[in-house]
Amino acid sequence: MSLRNVKQSAAAAFFAVVTVLFAAAQSGPPSDLDPPLRELLTHDASCGSPGDAPATDGSTSQNLPKMQVVHGASGRSAGVIAMFSGCHCTGSNCSTGVYLKSDEGYHRVLVENLASLRAMRAFKHGLPDLTGTKAVSELVTETVVYEWDGSQYQPAICATITRKAGGRPLITKHACSQTNSTN
Repeated sequence: MSLRNVKQSAAAAFFAVVTVLFAAAQSGPPSDLDPPLRELLTHDASCGSPGDAPATDGSTSQNLPKMQVVHGASGRSAGVIAMFSGCHCTGSNCSTGVYLKSDEGYHRVLVENLASLRAMRAFKHGLPDLTGTKAVSELVTETVVYEWDGSQYQPAICATITRKAGGRPLITKHACSQTNSTN
């Protein structure tokens, strides 16, 4: 193996390790989580029965959902997207919430059962649009683009994606149902 190949292999390995470490750091709860947000997320992580309630001994980070930070148009942190697991899941869809900061603390502004939810690069009223995917079956998914209307996220663009064996997926745009819940 030549010196050039060794350098390229070493560089590739370095970038792979950095990427894995960065991804791992982004998927869990931040260690400096604001106490009001930690309290709200701990409450929402509860599964309802006394045995399933989150621990209150300071070890709540293991009960907290996977999170990603939502940045506003200014680039500042505006809140988080939280994807719960365990008792909050049916198949590959899990309870997913968006929690935004305000002067009074944090508020839950969207709760849906989704397989994924991510912030986009388009902004409405200072907050990013979100794109969510819900698994309907092994071959069918629903995709929704949520837009911020100034007080809550509303479904704006909806489509059904049907995967076909050996072919291109069939994408069918349709009217969105207004099932946005914040409770």
